[in-house]
Amino acid sequence: MQWAVALADDAQLDVALERASDEIWTQLDQHTPDLLLVFVSSHYPQPAVLLSTWLQQQFTDTLVLGCTAAGVLGSGRELEHQPAVVLLAACLPGVNLTPFQLDEADLPDPEAAAADWERLIGCPAQRQPQFILLADAGSFDPEPLLTGLDLSYPDSKKLGALVGGKTTTLYLDHGIYHSGLIGVALEGNLHLETIVAQGCRPIGQPLFVTAIEHNRILSLDGQPPPEALRAVYQTLPPADQALFRNHLLIGLALDQAMQYQQGDFLVRHLRGMESDTGALVINALPPRNSVVQFQVRDVRAAVEELEQLMAAASTESPPAGAVVFSCLGRGHDLYGEPNHDSRVFTRHFGAVPLGGAFAYGEIGPLHGLTFVHSFTSAFGLFRPKK
Repeated sequence: MQWAVALADDAQLDVALERASDEIWTQLDQHTPDLLLVFVSSHYPQPAVLLSTWLQQQFTDTLVLGCTAAGVLGSGRELEHQPAVVLLAACLPGVNLTPFQLDEADLPDPEAAAADWERLIGCPAQRQPQFILLADAGSFDPEPLLTGLDLSYPDSKKLGALVGGKTTTLYLDHGIYHSGLIGVALEGNLHLETIVAQGCRPIGQPLFVTAIEHNRILSLDGQPPPEALRAVYQTLPPADQALFRNHLLIGLALDQAMQYQQGDFLVRHLRGMESDTGALVINALPPRNSVVQFQVRDVRAAVEELEQLMAAASTESPPAGAVVFSCLGRGHDLYGEPNHDSRVFTRHFGAVPLGGAFAYGEIGPLHGLTFVHSFTSAFGLFRPKK
């Protein structure tokens, strides 16, 4: 298994593509890659036709999966607001690749028989494929798909992003799409490890949802939400009180536990509090008697969590290659400096080819289930099976 990555930020797309492709062929010793992931900044005007023609000429026998994006990451650099292209290529002996393109109307019921989902994807669940998914943020809600894939492919990892730009373009197997979702199932001699860094930390204590109506929390530990929030706020130091006022979120516990730590929660946005009822409206549907804990997002939380997750993953052998999907809310806007998450990755794993895109939502697993996240960096580490 061999991976290669190249980033080019030339103002002209054709020049950037030529320079990046030359690097890829050199790194791969002129071997034709089996898979090419392509991430093109939406700052290039009308890249679709040029890129499609170029891919057919340069990588005729390669499966291509790619998209336009608001920013790209590769070769240790993160470029968010300028033209750039990233190519991430892989020679994958012993790995079968199954591409698929879907629209929302194509999906069966999430709880449909596994055979229905296998026909849709084109790959049997018993082969335990790993998935890379790219969805147009404006036309495809991936939640029903992820639920169906988790039920029908429970032993498979799913990683990806909601992408787009001024005009979304998705590239799959030399075809062009402007809506829906594209993906590839990889099965055989390949192991995918995922790292999902949500960039939040819990505050206060875990609370039981003691009354709920749809996505409206009516009581927490038997208290109206305003009282529960006031009690949490009063226990916080001044710095966290400031974050509470401006960057408060809620975490849904993914498992029952005696103690909860950072990473044990699925973080979701608060939509607001109803002035007449005091109900807390959230962007989730937690069941009654589930556990929640309020969360804050700041630089310190993002740095500490990413360092911990990378350190835990780096005890394994270094991956052959890696892909990353990072929220537009991270990067320079969060850290105040460029290339932060890429730099942390390199410090833990060395010069592993890493490429990806900035996204409007990141797809990745937590505690065995797959979710769409926000403000997250989701990494996929690829190794041959042991």
